[in-house]
Amino acid sequence: MGAKKEILWKQRTKALWLKEGDRNTSFLHAKANKHRLRKEIKKTTNEQGVEVTDIKEIWQVILRYFQSIFASTNPTNEAIEVVLWTLEWWVTTTMNNTLVPPFTLEEIKLALKQMHPLKSSGPNGSFNPLMNFTHIVLIPKCTNPSEMSHFPPISLCNIVYKLTSKTIANRIKPFLDKLISNTQAVFVPGRLITDNILVAYELKHFLKHKNKGKKRYVSLKLDISKAYDRVEWSFLESVLNRLGFHPRFVSLIMTCVTTVSFSYLLNGKQFGFLKQERGLWQEDHLPAYLFLICTEAFSRMIRMAETKGRIEGIAVSRLVPIISHLLFADDTLVFCQATPEALSCIQGIILAFEKAWGLKINTHKLAKVFSRNVEEDSRMDLSNIVGVTVVPKHDKNLSLLMIAGRSKKELFEGIKDRIWRKLHSWLAKKLSQVGRVVLVKIVLQTTPIYAMSYFRLLDSFLSEIENTMANFFWHGGNESKIHWMAWTKLC
Repeated sequence: MGAKKEILWKQRTKALWLKEGDRNTSFLHAKANKHRLRKEIKKTTNEQGVEVTDIKEIWQVILRYFQSIFASTNPTNEAIEVVLWTLEWWVTTTMNNTLVPPFTLEEIKLALKQMHPLKSSGPNGSFNPLMNFTHIVLIPKCTNPSEMSHFPPISLCNIVYKLTSKTIANRIKPFLDKLISNTQAVFVPGRLITDNILVAYELKHFLKHKNKGKKRYVSLKLDISKAYDRVEWSFLESVLNRLGFHPRFVSLIMTCVTTVSFSYLLNGKQFGFLKQERGLWQEDHLPAYLFLICTEAFSRMIRMAETKGRIEGIAVSRLVPIISHLLFADDTLVFCQATPEALSCIQGIILAFEKAWGLKINTHKLAKVFSRNVEEDSRMDLSNIVGVTVVPKHDKNLSLLMIAGRSKKELFEGIKDRIWRKLHSWLAKKLSQVGRVVLVKIVLQTTPIYAMSYFRLLDSFLSEIENTMANFFWHGGNESKIHWMAWTKLC
């Protein structure tokens, strides 16, 4: 019974890094309670911007909000065909022969082992007669959420359905590298997201220092609002058929996608019922793979515009590839010449996808960065074509500041802040010394690795981090006290 209670509290904490160390102690209880309080929704604003605090009124606001998102726009066949005509038959007979056979027991066992044992379960935590019935829980993505856009929906699918989805995803996974263009670096096996980030930094550096020449360039950052939730099912099915997937495999995927229904969980209580008309859930690899397949149509349209000479990407020097766009799942960077014709072409592609896909671009997150040889008057005129803000640099992309300069202090400051917050939270003080070892090794020492994969961290910065971790290990804080052994020996 004691072991079961420990597992229960460990699951409630969502401290997935904690595999060894503290048992059923005050840390687990405090972490679980903090997680519960953070998820509580006590207020929001309705469509008129009026603050709502009554629980039943909040229910109605949530239902109306997601009914509008998950309601299909019913794209016409003509609108879909405008986007799909650039796609070619890509899936071979050999691929289809691998995709369509009955699933084996070994495949199911592999998918089961890949599922995290402490993730939140769906309705009843086990098989449900309605296998694709799902709970939607709203998790705040900011400290003080005040409107519905601050609560991204998280799908808690049934266990059997998760197993089915993961088994299908495992069959698609080996072929993604051939199906998805090399401009997309996320979720594709054998590719690293850092590759695209390195290329993006080189292009930003080029834009910052290009102060002469006839050719003028611009980078455009696109951010899709509720990208997964707005995928039209008719568009997804058309893309799968156009690429050459076997009809039986397409039918299997569409059955998984279109049979979903769900209720909401608000502060632990279930309410409402909704049949989804569009959108993909976000808690598994299969929807991520399907989303990449949909975005491939966007990539092909950009390349076709290049081929026809309507847009021209950036080549930072001779004998290097010309880069017109880079994709990071639902974030996109487009690079082209700063001309009315090129920007009008990009705008036309975006509008075509809005009609076929149902996507909606976050206009408040759209931003342009011009090369230095673009005059101020020209920048304003060109910005009016797409209607976006001109900025000196893109603010954030993939958790790092998009900076191309000599000083990297601002870039690394965010890493140090994340480490500092983890160490100085009141929860960290409840850890035993063994628990502090786990936190330092599993969480803190891995935090800078992402940046280290494409930047050389400053020696002074590394020294600051090591001193902070050493003080925390020995004394649970940042006080300078006796260290009974050298940090190099401990590591």
